[in-house]
Amino acid sequence: MAATMSRSITSYTVTYYGGGKRITRPYPYRAIIGLWDGQGLIAALYFHDQTSTMPDADYLPDTGQPMSHYRIEDMPRILDLLRNESPVYYQQLSNWPEMAWIRTNLEPVGEGEAAA
Repeated sequence: MAATMSRSITSYTVTYYGGGKRITRPYPYRAIIGLWDGQGLIAALYFHDQTSTMPDADYLPDTGQPMSHYRIEDMPRILDLLRNESPVYYQQLSNWPEMAWIRTNLEPVGEGEAAA
């Protein structure tokens, strides 16, 4: 049975590349979010302008750490999770190194910000 490896995200960094039409050279992505815990970098999330530049699957062979790829349109959703939810975790299955996910804890229905 596969074990779920879970790391608590305690901080993050955002790198957003600017420039002209050729911005993706030498990189095929527009932005990166680095996820950190108390011991160091635990993951990098890459955001692509075009799905054609995304690999089918990607991970670091020496550590097994997934390299998570998203469409640039997903960046605001992920930033919203990182800014507004706590705790937030980065998880993967021990026998599936090509995929990882970000998740929150179980939350009650109807929880939200009070209307102003």
